Amino acid sequence: MKNVLLPIFQRLPGFVKNAATTWVGERRNKWRYTENSDRLIQEVAERDVYSKNEWATYQQERLDFILHRARHKVPYYKAYWDKRSKKGDTESWKRLENWPVLTKEEVRNYNSAFIAEDCDPKKMYTERTSGSTGKPVTVFWSRETTETYYAIFERRMRNWHGITRHDKYAMLGGQLINSANQTSPPFWVKNKAMNQLYMSCFHIAPQFVPHYARALRKYQPEYMYGYASSMYLLSMLVLEQGLEVPRLKAAISNAEFFFDYQQEAIRKAFNCQTINTYGMSELTAAGCTYGGQDIYLWPDVGIMEVMEYGVNHPVAEETKEGRFICTTLINPDMPFIRYEVGDGGVVQSCTADDKLHYKKITRIGGRIDDFIITSDDRYISRLDALFKTHELNIVEAQVIQEERDVFRILVVPGKGYSKEDRAIIESNFRKRVGEGKLTFQSVEAIPRTAAGKYKAIVSKIKKD
Repeated sequence: MKNVLLPIFQRLPGFVKNAATTWVGERRNKWRYTENSDRLIQEVAERDVYSKNEWATYQQERLDFILHRARHKVPYYKAYWDKRSKKGDTESWKRLENWPVLTKEEVRNYNSAFIAEDCDPKKMYTERTSGSTGKPVTVFWSRETTETYYAIFERRMRNWHGITRHDKYAMLGGQLINSANQTSPPFWVKNKAMNQLYMSCFHIAPQFVPHYARALRKYQPEYMYGYASSMYLLSMLVLEQGLEVPRLKAAISNAEFFFDYQQEAIRKAFNCQTINTYGMSELTAAGCTYGGQDIYLWPDVGIMEVMEYGVNHPVAEETKEGRFICTTLINPDMPFIRYEVGDGGVVQSCTADDKLHYKKITRIGGRIDDFIITSDDRYISRLDALFKTHELNIVEAQVIQEERDVFRILVVPGKGYSKEDRAIIESNFRKRVGEGKLTFQSVEAIPRTAAGKYKAIVSKIKKD
């Protein structure tokens, strides 16, 4: 919601907020789901049984189309290849490896130049990234792209896990439904068009959680969708206060990944499966878990390469962690090719034991900007093992790297928090990170980003 409208929205009566939210939901649904949706969903289901070779053929055909359109119809890429040609460069644009790695900075600086010249942005669906690592990126989708993506989303995100777009659900997101200092409910709005109870993550606190629990009991959602950290915090407080909440079919992460200890709490509180997802508004990659912890990458959305940290060379082997470089196969009207999404991890091919012939993320490292870089140049990302809350008397925590060898840990204390808990955290930290100055700070809550996201690691070190 635009900042200029938010204060006005927050002052509206509850029934008016619900009506306004439903109106927005109806507009979005008209773009996402049409008379073509059932057919498109069925086509996605038919692709689910593709063999490895069939997927390779599908991806190559889509890639050929994307590269051709980008070379001849997208101003940014036309100028790039024309310049190379004038210099006598004979490398073919038909081969993906000959394209440059695209940075977010380039996309921000030349945003409109990535829209194909035969498209009218005013007639396209607009998505914006949260801008957690800089100025937001505005992305444009055609109606065809929007319909296709949400057909894939419906089949794999929902249908794989026993739910549909017609089911009621609760969403925990980063919109401020009320001003931050409001102390009375509701802290949510009803979007009837999308069967959604949108609950703001900014008021999930001990004194307000009984209201959230009551709203969930009344609404009776089939599943929950949103920030993993918000679902976890809600679950912890529900368990701590012994509150009654409805049993769900699933809890689905969005924009964050569930840590193991978060999944344990959510499963216990809501008696449901937890599903990790991966995706971005730029539509260069997407995926989700399916009966395990690996994230199956949806092959019809994009191609993912994994490159070494610091250099544009593919990792030597599939078990090695690297940066994610992604190419869209689904958005030919604003195509990002070899786009550095800012994430890292391990991507491996399917095995004979896998249910699907997809590549999969077997380890996610998180945002590259939030890696700890040690004095001996090691990259460290997932530090959730430091804070297993079933072993420690804490609610949640965050590691802040001030300098190469200076760290601060923010801790939200739980009942019984003591120096013994701090000693365990410090011991775990030393085992993984090594030496350095380490201080602890107790806080009432871990600060969220402007979009409401939780960061387990915050690095203030400039990345080369």
